[in-house]
Amino acid sequence: GTGEFIDTVNDAVASDVVVLSDGSFVIAGTIQINNKGALFVAKFTNTCSFDATFGNNGVATYSAGDGTSARALTVQTDGKIIVVGDEYPTVSDSNDQRILVARFGAAGIIDNSFGINGRFISTANQKGQAQDVVIDSSGRIIFTGSIVGTLAPDAAIVGRLTRNGQLDSTFATLGYFINEFNGDAQLDAIDIRPNGNLVAIGTHVVSYSTGPQNALIVCLTDQGALDSTCNSVGWDFLSDFPNDVYADDVFVTPDNKILFSGASDDGNPRPFVMRLNHNGTPDN
Repeated sequence: GTGEFIDTVNDAVASDVVVLSDGSFVIAGTIQINNKGALFVAKFTNTCSFDATFGNNGVATYSAGDGTSARALTVQTDGKIIVVGDEYPTVSDSNDQRILVARFGAAGIIDNSFGINGRFISTANQKGQAQDVVIDSSGRIIFTGSIVGTLAPDAAIVGRLTRNGQLDSTFATLGYFINEFNGDAQLDAIDIRPNGNLVAIGTHVVSYSTGPQNALIVCLTDQGALDSTCNSVGWDFLSDFPNDVYADDVFVTPDNKILFSGASDDGNPRPFVMRLNHNGTPDN
């Protein structure tokens, strides 16, 4: 009607969107139910109306413990929907934030064949949140985000699950790649390179809680090891800018160049887009 849809009832915040081949689309985010955050997935027709055949009149939710939230989603080739974010398992401990990966069927019903009762949740040793997710050519689910660090507030994390939502112990160390990169590191987005290797981007602070903040680039092999063909050590951060730089999204082109975007902030935040060559060097 007006070219936009605005939800005025559910206090919902949308975090990600995927457009399907027929022009319909699904969004994921966080909604308030009984004064607690709950992960939601909503499906719209190609004319931006709720798809009544999906979930409950177009909206599916998942809530547990003291709240859940969704930060990103992707759709499998069979139409099932993978959503990542975080879950607070207990009401008594507001600091107990865990990585959450949930799967819904194409009709918006939680898929109980995935993980435990439809979801994977990290243990107390990996308290944090997932920020992005991709599916590789073998159907394995790869997520990235951050967890509580050992020396710094945050450590970057990349994890891989099997098709059935179990931690893939063949990836990195028991399913997780975790690294603080000699500072305070967070990853916000991940993509798959043409050869199956991975590239993730985020934000890095050398002195933990003080600036400046730099864009962080991490290259991994398909087995979760640092990829030495990228910046010789597999990672780098852009420290040549006088301003704080925040990297939020990444896209690998078919010719293996790395595009990422975010913001440059010198007190007046502005959009920031950069392209790197396949080896992680700036593409001048």
